[in-house]
Amino acid sequence: MRVIQLRVSYQLELVLDGDAEVTIEAKAVLRRGDPASSKAQAVNLDPEQQVVAPALAVFGATVTSSAVLRTGVLDLAFDNGLSLAVNPDAQFEAWQVRKSAGLLVCTPGGDIAIWS
Repeated sequence: MRVIQLRVSYQLELVLDGDAEVTIEAKAVLRRGDPASSKAQAVNLDPEQQVVAPALAVFGATVTSSAVLRTGVLDLAFDNGLSLAVNPDAQFEAWQVRKSAGLLVCTPGGDIAIWS
């Protein structure tokens, strides 16, 4: 799925073709290069403060992989070499993934709620 729109308020939304949206409400890290490498360049994003300009680089990129870890971390990788990691928040919902088939939400503390 390709990122076809970005929306910014007190959250960052990635609108994907194929009727999907990723909403980021917590701090996140955008990386260029292999996240396991010491040479990876990382930029912190803070949607609540509208510190999200570096995320414009994912516009037009295709999501090549996505994962939700047991800890509540959302990891997205893009075909342009960028990756995005959103950690859970202790007090607020950190992220949501919406598709026509349902909704995934990282609840406060990192548990994952699923609605279909």
